[in-house]
Order: sequence, then C-alpha cells, then structure tokens
Amino acid sequence: FSILSSLHSSAIKSKYHPSTQPRCYDYIGIRNLSCICYMNSIVQQFYMCALLRNAVLSIDSDINDTFNQAQKLFSYLSLSNRSDVIPFDFVNSFSDIDINAQQDANEFMIRFIDIIDTSLSKTIYKYVINDIYKGKIASTITCTSCGHVKRNEEEFTYISLPLLHCHTLTESISNFLA
Repeated sequence: FSILSSLHSSAIKSKYHPSTQPRCYDYIGIRNLSCICYMNSIVQQFYMCALLRNAVLSIDSDINDTFNQAQKLFSYLSLSNRSDVIPFDFVNSFSDIDINAQQDANEFMIRFIDIIDTSLSKTIYKYVINDIYKGKIASTITCTSCGHVKRNEEEFTYISLPLLHCHTLTESISNFLA
C-alpha cells in the first residue's frame, strides 16, 4: 500500500505519465519505484540476453515466486504496448528489499543469478547460466628455487573489478589480472 500511495503522490506532481503513453520503440523500460535503479539495471541486462530471456520465458515453473515474477516481468517487457512496466509484484517477491533504500547491485545480481540458475536446474535449460556467464581464471605459480610450476583454474560467474584509480575498463581488467 505504501508503494502505491508514494507512486500516486509523485505521479500527481508530474504531468508526464509514460505508462499511459503507447510503446514507440522495440524496448520498454522498467519504472523506478523509488531506489530500485540497481535492480532495474540488472534485470534489463539479463533480459537483453536473448538466450537467457528465451530460457526464462520457455518453462512452466512453480519453483518459487521470485522466478515466476521474473517470468512475468520478462513477458511484460516483451509484449506490453506500454512504454514502461511497473514491477510491483517482482519487487515484492523479494520480501527483504526496501524500495526506499539503495541496495548493492552486485549482491542483487548474485542473488538473481542464483534464483534463475536454481529455477532452470531441472529443465533443458539447466546449463544456460554456465553457458552464458561462466568463465575460468587461470593462475600460474612458479617456484623460484626449483622451477616447479603449479597451475590453478577457478571458475567464475561474475568478476568484481577494481574501479579506484582506473580510467578505462581495459585498465580495470589489467589491474585485476596483475
């Protein structure tokens, strides 16, 4: 109820109502209910990956409410004639998220990946997260005394890159690998 009343009062202040205007592009947006821009950006990134989007939309699932709400949100993003989607049900499926407090995008991304991966795990799409997002980082350690070489590979689904003192993405990746 508080979400609805706060949105209603902010809509009254503004004369612009994108949800009532028709869709004019191939893509539509997700309404920012308050401080959920981090959530919207992650959902939009996953939605724009056609392989993941098709996997999410292709299965019938009652595994968990959040995955079902993600399916619903992806459906709206694909089929709605409106210019944006209001993600009330999706946001409310995360019982611990306060829309009035900024959250960490990386934490949400990890959580969302886990929800999707778990929900797809018993379907023909069980490897879709790995196929799209999993990589390997290899490190080599060479003993300076005997010359013995030890190679280690670690799988990852995401990388947290250092941004402090970096001017470009290439520089950030180089610092990470150094």
